[in-house]
Amino acid sequence: MLRCADVSNSKATLSMMRKVMKNVEHAAHIVNLPHLVKKQMNEQDSFALYHAVKHMFKFDCLRVGKKRRYETISWKTYYNILVKGRGN
Repeated sequence: MLRCADVSNSKATLSMMRKVMKNVEHAAHIVNLPHLVKKQMNEQDSFALYHAVKHMFKFDCLRVGKKRRYETISWKTYYNILVKGRGN
């Protein structure tokens, strides 16, 4: 579990990260794999969760005719897309 001391910027950054993770957890429940969500996760658990829900986070590109490189998008970009409602 992330704490404010683990995040360099602020409580707001921690709050944004938690919102993204809530959406990832919700996606795991949608694909019927809630057992992948754990309080303490190691590297293998994180990869399993990522591979189970990555297809749910492929959003259309904002620019017409452009492709997104989903593996290189930062968590903050996903947060901005989710907040604007484009992720639903």
